[in-house]
Amino acid sequence: MSNWNGLTLFSKKAKGIYTHDHNLIHHPLLEFMDKKELRGMLIDSRQNYWINTGGPSFYRYNALSKKITAYSLPDISIETKSKTNRVGGVLMVNCFFEDNYHNLWIGTSNGGLLQYHADKDSFTSIINEGNNKLGLHYNYDITCIFQDRDENIWVGTDKGINIFSPYRQYFQAIHYKENNPASIPKNEIMNFIQAANGDIIVGTWGGGITVYDSNWNFKKNISFNSPYEYNLVWSFAQNDDGTIWIGCQHGYIHIYDPSTGSIRTIHPPELNNATIFCMKKDKQGDIWMGLYNGKIAGWNKHKINSTLIMTVLKEYYKHSLLYLIFTSIANSDAGQVQNRD
Repeated sequence: MSNWNGLTLFSKKAKGIYTHDHNLIHHPLLEFMDKKELRGMLIDSRQNYWINTGGPSFYRYNALSKKITAYSLPDISIETKSKTNRVGGVLMVNCFFEDNYHNLWIGTSNGGLLQYHADKDSFTSIINEGNNKLGLHYNYDITCIFQDRDENIWVGTDKGINIFSPYRQYFQAIHYKENNPASIPKNEIMNFIQAANGDIIVGTWGGGITVYDSNWNFKKNISFNSPYEYNLVWSFAQNDDGTIWIGCQHGYIHIYDPSTGSIRTIHPPELNNATIFCMKKDKQGDIWMGLYNGKIAGWNKHKINSTLIMTVLKEYYKHSLLYLIFTSIANSDAGQVQNRD
C-alpha cells in the first residue's frame, strides 16, 4: 500500500506487516522508498511496481530483477511544457493503467498522456490537441484511465472524457455542453467503473455521477442538492450482488443498482467522516477502503444483517492512505488481516 509516508507491505508469506521503519525482511523497495510522499501504485503483468509521488518523479520496481528505476517527467515531457503547462503548474503523475494488451498508460498533470514501451524502457507523450477532433482533449490534468469490455480506453480529464482504441483507430471525445441536460457535467472526471449489465458509471468532482450504456450513449446524470459531499466522488467498487459502491468525500457511500436505477446513501459512523480515496473488493467479496485519515476500513459481506458492519484496522500513519494494492490482502483471508490490529 502506498501513502504519504512511504509504503506498507502486508506479507502473507512472512506473516507480518512491514514499513521502512520496520523492515525485518529487508525488502529493497521499502528501503528505497524510505518515507517518500507517495500518491499511488500499480503492479503490471511484467511484475513491475509503478509508484508515483506528489511531484515530477516516479519509479518502477521489478520484482524479478529487484531493480529500481527512477523517472522524471521533465525529462520525458520536455515538448509539452510550452503547450500544456499552466503557470506555476507542477508536473505530476496522477494514475497508471495497464490495458488488455499489456501496454502501460500514465495520466499526468501538465505532461499529457504517456505510453510506456517496455522493450526500450522509453515513453511516448501524447499531448493536448484542442483543435483536432481526433486528438486528446484536456486543459491540464489527466486524472483517471479505464478500459471497457470492448477494449476502448476511457481517459478522464479536467475537460471531459476521451475514448479511443489504439488497436482499432477509433477516437471519440465527450465534453460538457451548456444547457444540454444529456451532457456530462462541467466537472473534473475522477473515476470509472463498468457494471455487470455493461453500463459505464463516471464519477466527477462536484457533479455527481453520470451513466452511459456500453455503446457510450448517455443515460442520465445523478446529482444531489445537499449535502455537497454527495457530489464529490472518489472511488468505485462493484459488490457481488451487482450494486456499485461509490466512495465520496467525508465518508459518504452511494449504493447504486444499475438494474433498477435506484440509489441510496449511507454514512457509516465507523468511517469518522473520512474521505474514501479508494476501494477494492477481495476474493471473499469483502470491500476494503483506503481513507484520508490513514486508516483502512473493511466491509464484511458475511456479517451484513441489514446493517453495514465496518471493521477499521490500525492507523499505521498519521498521513493519508491513498491507494490499496491487494497483492497480499486480496489473496489472503480477510479475517487474518483484521486480526493484525
